[in-house]
Amino acid sequence: MIEEKGNKYKEELPNVLNRLKFLIWGVVLVLIFILVGGSFVLFFQSNEIQYIEQMSSDEEWEEDEFEIVNGQEVTTGLLVDKNWTLIKRHCTQCHTTKIITQNRASREGWENMISWMQETQNLWDLGEDHDGVIDYLTRNYGIVKNGIYSELIIEDWYEIE
Repeated sequence: MIEEKGNKYKEELPNVLNRLKFLIWGVVLVLIFILVGGSFVLFFQSNEIQYIEQMSSDEEWEEDEFEIVNGQEVTTGLLVDKNWTLIKRHCTQCHTTKIITQNRASREGWENMISWMQETQNLWDLGEDHDGVIDYLTRNYGIVKNGIYSELIIEDWYEIE
């Protein structure tokens, strides 16, 4: 009986080794995929992400350091005026400028968004830059009365049945 079990295990051993070899190759391929995929993503980073690293210091930036066309900084899409570098310094540390440029809000709305980010997203205290950031956002990405970004006003609500 013991001899029968030994023969059975000898017969199954190649199958077990093949499964183990398959498992090891699978793990190796997954690791290669992760490494190559990570390199692929890093290779194709956008210019905006590279600028985020450049903007991480407290130094001041001059307009002539960036390509500006029709009053708009080409890489980020931000409108260039007083305090635009504050936006690059504070806002692009955590998110793309597309989140800013696609939105419109009143001064109170921008204040609320910044408060929300500070309370829930670990945005730091903007300190003396706070008013400059709010001024820039309100002036350049505020509510407009007419056009594609006009404020939505709903006077009558009704229930859907």
